[in-house]
Amino acid sequence: MLNKDTICVLPFMHLSVFQDGKLKPCCISDSFFDENYNDFKNFDELFNNPSYQKLREDLKNGVKNKMCDICWKKEEYGGRSFRQEKNAHFSKQYQELINGSDKKDLVFLDIRFSNQCNFKCRMCSERDSTSWYDEREEWNQKNGIPFNSKKLHILNNDFSKEDLEHLEYVYIAGGEPLYTKKAWDFIETIPHPHNVDLQFQTNLSILNYKDKNIFELTKGFKKVVYSISMDGLFEVGEFGRTNFKTDVFLANLNKLNEVKKEYNNIVYDFTYTSSILNVFSFFETFDYLIDNGYINDYSNIRFQFVRYPDMLDTKNFNVLDKAKKYYERRHTLKGIEHSPFLLGDIENLLIYLENENNTNTKEYLEKLKNYLIFSQNFNNIKIPSTLKQYISLI
Repeated sequence: MLNKDTICVLPFMHLSVFQDGKLKPCCISDSFFDENYNDFKNFDELFNNPSYQKLREDLKNGVKNKMCDICWKKEEYGGRSFRQEKNAHFSKQYQELINGSDKKDLVFLDIRFSNQCNFKCRMCSERDSTSWYDEREEWNQKNGIPFNSKKLHILNNDFSKEDLEHLEYVYIAGGEPLYTKKAWDFIETIPHPHNVDLQFQTNLSILNYKDKNIFELTKGFKKVVYSISMDGLFEVGEFGRTNFKTDVFLANLNKLNEVKKEYNNIVYDFTYTSSILNVFSFFETFDYLIDNGYINDYSNIRFQFVRYPDMLDTKNFNVLDKAKKYYERRHTLKGIEHSPFLLGDIENLLIYLENENNTNTKEYLEKLKNYLIFSQNFNNIKIPSTLKQYISLI
């Protein structure tokens, strides 16, 4: 009998492929498999590689494979893990697995075709954005850190229609996926779009590629989900995401709201990635969108937090008490009763801080100060007023 305390449906029906061909058990795992997507001759070899087979056996037999440590830790702290979330999401496949099914069809594909991106987000890196390359190179040289990263990654191999025959869910990230030709071409390869939920992790800055419009291209899909990455508006958002422009973002959000009236397969949500740069700007950001008629309430928002780089990790600034006070409001947010995840997402941050809070902040304050000043000068953009306190503390 399978061990329900460790079993996860994802390794039996899912691939997570990164821009350089590296493979993970899922997008949130801290570990990569030894194998590389670009090295396989066919899909069967890829999906049944030795590392994947071992992970499946471990999870079936109650072994907490270290590749899944992020879930084990969340569950140990009493939080809701990605494993638990996906077992519930793919309940049909989960139940088949529990009942002894040995099917290994690709049902859920998480793929990043390239690191090409028109944004440079503070919590990101050159692995996920070509826009980061020059700044990272100068920062590393300034700090005596070796730098030999490749600027551009594009997946070599392509999926055939046969490989995608059983798809029900596709998640495309980047870079910025709508900035990449391969992503637009791939969408047209999917064999049964009427059976497929298609999700983009997008910064919502691009809606067209040459003569193609994303709304027209995807109108035949069962559902199209725009998961909009947005970490603040105005000075907070524009510092945290170089090249983010609040006016462009709001104009495209307006367009998305209009198109939703025409295409009933479109939904959208927001992903807010919290760091010390914006952890205390969450409510201000979404209150603005609600008060100005862009969204109705907090029901379609996800919240996550960074652990890298360490000078952006909220745990290193001894703000546990401040965070508890700030997020007290979470229980009374407009529409929170219709949000399946937001309360749990915020709870995960507070649990993380409760267990990992670092009171020795001097080293990280110094790092943050240097980082903020360097970023300001390199990108010719002002440090937000909300962050100037961290410089004055040194």
